[in-house]
Amino acid sequence: MTRFVEIPVPTSVFALFFLELVLIFGGYTAAVYADPEINGELFLLYESGLARIGVVVLIIVLGLYFQNLYDELRVRSRIVLLQQLCVIIGIAFITQALLSYLAQEWIIPRSVMTLGSAITLVTMFVWRLVYSVANKDVVRTQRILFLGMTPTAARLAQQLSQYPEFGFTPIGYLANAAGSELQLGDLARLGSTENLDHVIDLFHPESLVIAKREEIRSWWVDDFLELGFGGVQTEGVATLYEAVFRMVCIPEMRVSDAVFTEVLMPKPVSVILQAVYSRAIAGMMLVITLPVMVFIAALIKLSSPGPVLLRQQRSGLNGAPFAMYCFRWTHAGEALPRPTVLGKWLRKLRVYALPQFFNVLLGQMCVVGPEPLRPPFAQALAEWIPLYKQRQSVRPGMTGWAQLHSEGGLQGQNAIQQLAYDLYYTKNLSPSLDLFVMLRWVKSLFQNGSSNALP
Repeated sequence: MTRFVEIPVPTSVFALFFLELVLIFGGYTAAVYADPEINGELFLLYESGLARIGVVVLIIVLGLYFQNLYDELRVRSRIVLLQQLCVIIGIAFITQALLSYLAQEWIIPRSVMTLGSAITLVTMFVWRLVYSVANKDVVRTQRILFLGMTPTAARLAQQLSQYPEFGFTPIGYLANAAGSELQLGDLARLGSTENLDHVIDLFHPESLVIAKREEIRSWWVDDFLELGFGGVQTEGVATLYEAVFRMVCIPEMRVSDAVFTEVLMPKPVSVILQAVYSRAIAGMMLVITLPVMVFIAALIKLSSPGPVLLRQQRSGLNGAPFAMYCFRWTHAGEALPRPTVLGKWLRKLRVYALPQFFNVLLGQMCVVGPEPLRPPFAQALAEWIPLYKQRQSVRPGMTGWAQLHSEGGLQGQNAIQQLAYDLYYTKNLSPSLDLFVMLRWVKSLFQNGSSNALP
């Protein structure tokens, strides 16, 4: 497991990404040297050739990302893979055509683009097929042994067994009770915790995951230290759970952990930086989308009487209330929200939230952050769920980590699940994490119409 932009990424995905950077860049570089009319060294080093190729490589890598080719490493259909790669190469050609009008010095010669794209298409197609077949053998998995068994550990073991690309293989667990009531699948109970030394000698685990703290004897601390020197790591189940699921493990969390430590609090520097670049992004987006917003406002005004903007009360930083803006999508004066025809399109295209960039500019929101809730609702959840107010330590966002991962309303377990994602976000807040969320947000806009933006 490799940590990238504050997010644990499977080592196989991380390696695949950089290997494909080399393959794509190498394909276009080979095309440069294959053209007899181009001096390769002169073009690459003195005519900004490396930077020009870099633009094409960036477009192709983004295309791979938006086509979910870094989420699904197994090739399920060769035809679909070939279609996806052709679409990505086509977008690269379109980008080059646009650059020829806007900044011609950034395009690469037509012959290099044609031959380089052909080389890239063939090599990427073959490479993906080979990698898909060899992935199971290439990825080195770390054998882990669970000490104790809980529902959290059972879910974690099931996830690791189902997705070997995380780099872990559960070999079993030790527990003083069999834990037959848990859904353990093929995970075997290898004995009680008293058999730890024997099981280690027999199965040679590379990591011990402590699922039940109460089953750990105080005199085992020295043994754990000795195992660590021998290459056997020891960690709590909550730590591995957070790395795999990318959410805080609330069932394993003690309220005192948050009360007496600052483990869930964002770094002050990250909060300050977020306010700065969020305002910069909001200002830029307002300039870009202002003609669109004026056009939408005119359509709303002509389609039905009433205000163009809705001002909805929301809870902000530290619970402070503010008025959140969005375009009106219902008939004015209705007791129940019945969307107009225009409103249905505003929600389908997800442009009703564009006025929220004004909230970002005013410092009430950020582009990325926890979902802003209505004050009564936020207060009710804070009274029902411990640590819920912790999510208000950062500004709410137009999109966020929880909005991208969770589905459905904030009821029952969904509210707890969203809190787990929000606490993960506040704990790991950084510019790189925000960039990752924004990329995922943009990616979701072009997919199945479920961006999980604000309601």
